[in-house]
Amino acid sequence: MNRVTSENIWSILKGGENERVEFKERKIHQKAFNRLVSAFANTEGGSIIFGIGGSNLKIVGIKPSEIQPLIENCKIMKKTNDSNCFCVVYSVEIEGKSVVVVDVEKSKKPVYTEGVAYERKGD
Repeated sequence: MNRVTSENIWSILKGGENERVEFKERKIHQKAFNRLVSAFANTEGGSIIFGIGGSNLKIVGIKPSEIQPLIENCKIMKKTNDSNCFCVVYSVEIEGKSVVVVDVEKSKKPVYTEGVAYERKGD
């Protein structure tokens, strides 16, 4: 998986959402986050990029306080799935704002949340 950087984020934005990329304006509820991570892990993996908003994909940024809960959610997913779920959280500076990227690797075994192994279908 290619890491998102300040140099390649514009080409990722131009490519739009797809099976391997999803944009979120703000942090989402833990259950929704876990479903999304499960879906990415159970298909081809990919990147969830927080701080991108609206239909024009404007860089809105994300608050620093919103990063730690995403890291904790990734740890919970890994723990509850016997280490079959691997995601990494990092920030990228663009236009003076921070966007947060959650990279999720494709899992060799199904990744469950709430007893369901979600899959990603399109964007």
